[in-house]
Amino acid sequence: MQDFIEELDHGYPLCQKDRFPKVKINGQLECVAEYIDERVGQKKVVDLIEEGGIYYYIFENGYQFPLLCSCCGEGLELEDVAKSKKDIKGRRLESMSIERYTGDNGDFMGLQLEFSGKGLLVQSSFSPFEKVVEVWPKAAAQMKLNPLLKPPKSPKISKKKKGFG
Repeated sequence: MQDFIEELDHGYPLCQKDRFPKVKINGQLECVAEYIDERVGQKKVVDLIEEGGIYYYIFENGYQFPLLCSCCGEGLELEDVAKSKKDIKGRRLESMSIERYTGDNGDFMGLQLEFSGKGLLVQSSFSPFEKVVEVWPKAAAQMKLNPLLKPPKSPKISKKKKGFG
């Protein structure tokens, strides 16, 4: 019997489906792209808040996404919070990509979150995405539901009992 060895990239095991890094979330290795997409893909950012020294994007379904530096995992510093908040509100998370870096302090990987423009005519000719934010891949493990925003309720599904006879 042959042991399965996962391919590593910058210390992260890779998802075989899309080659994004996997990180441990709730005790299990999860593909960062799949995990984030299932929760906030195509969702609008409705706010930017600071909590415990870390800034978070708040999505319309109640998820908070931490903005953590791609090289050290510490909270990103925002120069102008009011401008950043105004700039991101109303944008949808449309895509993600990975950038790999080699620096004096070692190699690291950045997860790029690619957001929509605010209107149909806002997109740049340089990039299809109006706003790109780079974060630490392990930020996905620190996503949480914002207790002040309740996610939309799922429609109730009635179960009908089938009669026999």
